Amino acid sequence: MKDNTVKCPSCKEVFKVDDAVYNNIVNQVRDQQFKDELNTRIAAEKRDKEAALKTTELELNNKFQRELGNKQRELDVLRAKSKSDLIEEVSKKDARILTLESKINQGETDKKLALSDAIKTIEKERDQLLNNLRAKDTEMELKEKSLKEEFRREIDHVAKDIKLKEDEIERLKDFKQKLSTKMVGETLELHCETEFNKIRATGFQNAEFEKDNDASGGTKGDYVFREKDENDHEIISIMFEMKNESDTTATKSKNEDFFNVSKYAEICFVSRSIVKDGANYKAIGSLTILGVSKEVSIPFSLSQKENKTILTGTLEINRFDFGLAAESYTTSIMVDDKAEVEIICVLKN
Repeated sequence: MKDNTVKCPSCKEVFKVDDAVYNNIVNQVRDQQFKDELNTRIAAEKRDKEAALKTTELELNNKFQRELGNKQRELDVLRAKSKSDLIEEVSKKDARILTLESKINQGETDKKLALSDAIKTIEKERDQLLNNLRAKDTEMELKEKSLKEEFRREIDHVAKDIKLKEDEIERLKDFKQKLSTKMVGETLELHCETEFNKIRATGFQNAEFEKDNDASGGTKGDYVFREKDENDHEIISIMFEMKNESDTTATKSKNEDFFNVSKYAEICFVSRSIVKDGANYKAIGSLTILGVSKEVSIPFSLSQKENKTILTGTLEINRFDFGLAAESYTTSIMVDDKAEVEIICVLKN
């Protein structure tokens, strides 16, 4: 069994303690002993180090003194040399320096001469190469000019052939289209007459749509529409001009640029009043073209011929007011800004 008794060194009294307290006391005693021993060793090492440093310092000091004495003796030997020896040594060195400088100067001269010869040789070769290069450039320029001229002549010849062929093609196209214009117009007339006859029985029993072959009244159209009342009196007579050309003919401008009849099928004038203007009359109202309405005044005259009343008038319009070819023909160089419209209206009594 472990003895856990502790005796006080002062009063000599013995104490009994438990294991934990005992172990703690033992550890403290051991730690203190370790620290004391460590401090003792550190102090001894410090003393040894100081002694070694002093020894080393002493040795170095002695060595330095010996070397200093040697240097002093060498210096005394050098000082003991005679002045004539020094002058002789200096003279030898000066002579050697002059010899070396002479050799250096001679070497520099030789180098300059060699460099000059090399530069002259290189410049001569360079000039020869430049002359050869200029000769080659001149030869290439002459060849290039010759090839360009030959190519230009060939291109001009081909371009002339192409232009002649294109002109011939355009001439033939235009000739063909002009020949077919009459045929196209006649086809349109036949189409209109056929379409009218389809609806005549249901909506136009008293009307007829036929060729206008009567030129006795001074006016004549391609077709005329006539409608009569129950007493066989003619109440409406409308004269038509049938024109239909291909859009690609030389004298035909595209319909969309002008009247665009596929979208605006009618040009409408609505009269608001008719007033006397001297010996003639004036119709005041709204003229609508391409969906644009403008206030206009149309002067006209009346004349009687047989059983017909003929109204004849003229109206000047500016195409830009109604947007006629406003984008495709922006100036009046090809298409004039203003146009004079002649109006002929035939009223049968």
